[in-house]
Amino acid sequence: MRAIFLQHVRVIIIVVCLMTKWLAPKVLADEVFSPIFTVQGTLKFQINTGAYQSHPRIIKFEVAEDRLMHWKIILHENANLLNIPITNDISVAYDGINMYGMTTSDLIIHDPSNGYNLRKATNAPRVSVVNVSTGPYPLDFSSSVGVLWLTYIAGSYLDLSTNQMKFPDLVVTSPRLDPMTWSCDFVYSLTHTKDLEFIQSGKFFANPDYVKQRFADYSELDEPENNNEDANRSMMAHFNYLKSLKTSSLAGSYEILETTNLSGFAIPARARFQIPGKIFGPGSDGFSMYEVLLDRLGKLSETTLLPPLPSDVTFRDRRMREKVIGASTYRKEAVYKVDDQIWPTDTNDLRILKAVAQSGAGRYHIYEGAHKLSPYNKNRNLLLRWLIIAVAVSPILYFGLKRFKRSDVDTTR
Repeated sequence: MRAIFLQHVRVIIIVVCLMTKWLAPKVLADEVFSPIFTVQGTLKFQINTGAYQSHPRIIKFEVAEDRLMHWKIILHENANLLNIPITNDISVAYDGINMYGMTTSDLIIHDPSNGYNLRKATNAPRVSVVNVSTGPYPLDFSSSVGVLWLTYIAGSYLDLSTNQMKFPDLVVTSPRLDPMTWSCDFVYSLTHTKDLEFIQSGKFFANPDYVKQRFADYSELDEPENNNEDANRSMMAHFNYLKSLKTSSLAGSYEILETTNLSGFAIPARARFQIPGKIFGPGSDGFSMYEVLLDRLGKLSETTLLPPLPSDVTFRDRRMREKVIGASTYRKEAVYKVDDQIWPTDTNDLRILKAVAQSGAGRYHIYEGAHKLSPYNKNRNLLLRWLIIAVAVSPILYFGLKRFKRSDVDTTR
């Protein structure tokens, strides 16, 4: 009797799992995406320090948006990593709730016979990683995505009734690792055509009033971790720069240089974003510059919002993010894989819950030195302590010395 009961339970569980999978939210990769504009072009990035000018980094892009403020940005770059030619493809999409981004790159492996101990794997499949987070800001991607988002998408998130508001600066190198992202006012002017707003010009100003005391106070900022000293030093350098500000300081400037017409829409055809060198540290000179160049207008045909998933892909899901102030660990993401090629759009998806339960949802140790004083502040505080002690002790030394001299005179007499 017990065996029959357990058998029935197993059947019910299997049926529920199958029904859950069948009744899961419609896969976004299969949904129709009807853009009101599609643009294709080239993004150039260059650093100029005054004494040195880097070779321009060239990235091909495509941006599309529909009337529901769903959008996608696609990047393609032929890069050079330590003299190793590699290809990177990034696809970022927003469905009105969640942000989905898939990065696909060539596989780089260890090779002791090479001068850099690295080489590109031959006859090996490319590696794909998917980042999932809550929208509307693309925080898990590079400044290249940030510039294109600012050029073609961000205008819809700005207030038409004013020309200044607190707004995330996504043109920083790593928005999750730089407190500058959440420490800026944006002063802007908009162009409004039909249902779209584009930023005509704008400037980010780092505002000292927005700078918090600890990384933990920024809900969307990752904590420094013990196993990444280089990233920690960079984060602390940027943090110390922000804390040193007494007044607002220019962090970046943007402007549309040319527009083109698409069915009544004035679409940015050429735009520029420039970052002053001082952002990268005291005494830094020069600037870095992004230039957006529109090559052509894409066809306004129905397509899909998300790309097809490869057979082997790792998901890094930040929708289960957990950050508790004062804790020694935090969860920045859940890392998992799925056994099918269906995008996990719902956090209640059994595949996600099962993977999270098995992986422990990826907890990270907080960097022990993240909130300690910098060496400069340590020395300054030590000097202040000695000065306070000196000031406190000086009256005692003065009167003690005076009394000693008086007693010495009396003895002589």
